[in-house]
Amino acid sequence: MGRDRRTRIVRRVFLLSGALFAVLCATAHADVGPPRLSPSAGKPGQVVIGKGPSGMPVLMIPAWLAPKRYSCHGGAVCEPYSVGAPSRLPWIRLGRMSGRVLPVTFGTIRFRVPRVAPGRYKVFVYCEPCYRGRRGSLITDDRIFRVLRAGSAGRRVVYPGDRLSFILPPGWHVTSARVNGVLDPVTIFTATSFGLRDPRPSGGICSVTLQRQWHVRGAYVQLTEERDGASRKRLLRRVAPRPLHFETRRQGAGALCTPADSGEITFQERGRAFYVFYGIGKRASPATRVAVRALLDSLRIGRR
Repeated sequence: MGRDRRTRIVRRVFLLSGALFAVLCATAHADVGPPRLSPSAGKPGQVVIGKGPSGMPVLMIPAWLAPKRYSCHGGAVCEPYSVGAPSRLPWIRLGRMSGRVLPVTFGTIRFRVPRVAPGRYKVFVYCEPCYRGRRGSLITDDRIFRVLRAGSAGRRVVYPGDRLSFILPPGWHVTSARVNGVLDPVTIFTATSFGLRDPRPSGGICSVTLQRQWHVRGAYVQLTEERDGASRKRLLRRVAPRPLHFETRRQGAGALCTPADSGEITFQERGRAFYVFYGIGKRASPATRVAVRALLDSLRIGRR
């Protein structure tokens, strides 16, 4: 066999292999999506069964942290990607679909709901052949998997004089004592994931109590209300209505002068103006972060 003929054969094999890989990848990408889970909500420890594309790792992440599609290749929309299936928090590995990755067929998965904080989660599959090179696509859809509260669902704390209530997450603590030197806005409560010993006022907005007892795996939420007539009117003119879901994405120090990640949220509801001060330790678990938002979302506020 001559050298030129061998070269032509190698080229044909290479081209056919590339075309076959492209067809498989295109088929994979067209058929790939997160498994359809039954039930679509569950308590920690509950068995869930899913049906979807075969052979792919299945992961879960709090909905507010879920990566989104992005513009690429001259206006096209691409899926987020990762080098290997994510294995670190806030990602939570649920298992792998049965069967082989290629060719794409239907597989099943059976897992128990992880012991994470209740809330809204997005389910992804990691599709390695859907991306060229060492990367793989992280693919999801519009569906939400809800982790429900376990037997201990926390308790609703009611402040009749302040005409509001909220659900305190299991294991959390709450005090209505002032922990800084501010008189107005008025402190309604400070909730912490760690026991707050001997809370007491300190000078200015900073809370020495929280600074000294800060925990890198802990979190706190403080709710205050602007009640001074003139100040309340000014605040009501410039702050947005209460959001449907609270976001706590602030990075860095702040709030009541506590370390990262600490922040402040202002909102109004029923003619009342509020400040939320929060702090979340850098090593806080995804469950703790979800608990902060769940507490805020559980607020029920009446008209004064």
